[in-house]
Amino acid sequence: MFLTVVIPIYNSAQYLKQCIDSIVEQPCEGVELILVDDGSTDGSPEICDAYAKRYDFIKVVHQTNLGRSGARNRGIEMAAGEWIAFVDSDDYVAGDYIGQIGRQIEPNVDFLLFEAPGIDAGETAEMKKGAGGGRVQYYDGSKHDLFVKSLFLCRSVMDGCEIGLRAIQGIAYRCSMLRKNHILFQEGVEVGEDLLFNLQVSMCFCRAKCVDRVIYYYVSRADSIMNRYKPHYDRLLRPFLEEIDLWLAKYPEYEPYHSCYRLHDIIMYMKYDFFHRKNQESGRLLHRRMKKILLEGRYREDYRLAKQYGVMKKSYPPAKRFVFWAAVHGHFRCLRWIAYLKYGRKRR
Repeated sequence: MFLTVVIPIYNSAQYLKQCIDSIVEQPCEGVELILVDDGSTDGSPEICDAYAKRYDFIKVVHQTNLGRSGARNRGIEMAAGEWIAFVDSDDYVAGDYIGQIGRQIEPNVDFLLFEAPGIDAGETAEMKKGAGGGRVQYYDGSKHDLFVKSLFLCRSVMDGCEIGLRAIQGIAYRCSMLRKNHILFQEGVEVGEDLLFNLQVSMCFCRAKCVDRVIYYYVSRADSIMNRYKPHYDRLLRPFLEEIDLWLAKYPEYEPYHSCYRLHDIIMYMKYDFFHRKNQESGRLLHRRMKKILLEGRYREDYRLAKQYGVMKKSYPPAKRFVFWAAVHGHFRCLRWIAYLKYGRKRR
């Protein structure tokens, strides 16, 4: 068996059939599909069981809720394929997803990266970029540094296309590499778990292959976990920051690049916490919390490091750099106006 595809599922019945159909409608010889129902209560378990009865290459696991990382780890544990890929249950894949992975596999490659463009709910794949030019580029183990920096700086690994490492969509991994290096998702981390996973992979692969071909569509939905209100986002971030600090203790040379990456948290705070329409905090309480997080936390030092090493200017457009400047200098009224103009949030 050459490929295992794992779909972690939690209360996504509304989108699940489209996701699974995008896979099973392709030739699936030599493929197993593992559906990990992570304690769903919305009809997703019944959909999974129905597909398993219809297709003999589908396996279903029902477990108590362990989070997305726990569900993916269950898939890694069960995988019988030489390669493994992950698909989120509210996304879908291109019509030649399996065929493309199969054609690009080579004996000495550990890590396959394709394009996975974002697509808004309501858009179709045809409305997005075409199939890509099909360019191929190889990277051996000496390029670990390039991969880590691309990850932190949110850049494409290969110029001229969208091949990133912040997420696992559009990537296939050799299972033996993951198991040999004990690479798993960090359970209990709800933000940045993909980045932590790909950091581990980036430090141990022997050869990677990037292909300028779209095989996966990441769908941005207003009701997705990513876009929901995240009150006290700092608490959600804490487990990720604890893990990344442990990693940086081993590789301190990447501290400026991580500082540049961390500045994007400010945008996340603005969009999903501070100025989200569901946030009912008084202006005084919000100002106090913003001061504690943005001025008394690490963001001033992150801003200083990213600016000193010249990585911020290369990674962010002027508008975002202005937001970071306003945040770390305490210009919160300015941030309110930006949020109002950008997201339509009511000013307090």
